[in-house]
Amino acid sequence: MTKMNLTRVFAGLMLILIGLLWFFESLGLLNIDFDFSKLWPLLIILLGLAILSKNNTVSQVICLLVIIIVLAVVLFAIFNQPVNQEVNKVPVLLFYYKQSEDENLACGPEAVLPVRREIEATQTPIKDTINLLIKGELTEEERAQGFTTEFPNPDFKLVGVNLKDGVLYLEFTEVPGFTTGGSCRVSLLTNQIIKTAKQFPEVKEVVLLPESLFQP
Repeated sequence: MTKMNLTRVFAGLMLILIGLLWFFESLGLLNIDFDFSKLWPLLIILLGLAILSKNNTVSQVICLLVIIIVLAVVLFAIFNQPVNQEVNKVPVLLFYYKQSEDENLACGPEAVLPVRREIEATQTPIKDTINLLIKGELTEEERAQGFTTEFPNPDFKLVGVNLKDGVLYLEFTEVPGFTTGGSCRVSLLTNQIIKTAKQFPEVKEVVLLPESLFQP
């Protein structure tokens, strides 16, 4: 009875395993962040050692070591994938100007109304919400409802957030000409920021910095 060559058996099973993994990944059934083409040099070595291992114990040992290395690489590729964790979202309000609600075109806070958004839950919800506000990303539906905004400006950025004893200090970059343009425009810009910030119960007052920033 011919003695079974365990090296050849392991080599065959290894090739089958890699082939199946590659096949399942191509079908989208697995998401393996590993380039299997990088295994070709090892597989060539494995094939050569398998041929030499007929009557050579040392070659068989080397071949088994190569198989173990390949197996370790494959297992690492399978089990060392990033876990797709569901991102926890929290609802927030962004305040934008709606001219249809501004009867006397006074640009007052009553015409600055909320639209709903969701942001990722983080340790800095106020900062994240203000940053989202100044991006000025209104949907087509919101624009059709009459919402408008003077944001964004690529140079106008939030650079500091400090909440102390209920007073929220928001510091922005100074962009010449962007935060001026008359009392109406300045009122809308400031009310969008202030009303968005005050949705957070811990914020009682908002101070915009630098003090010379929003001037008619």
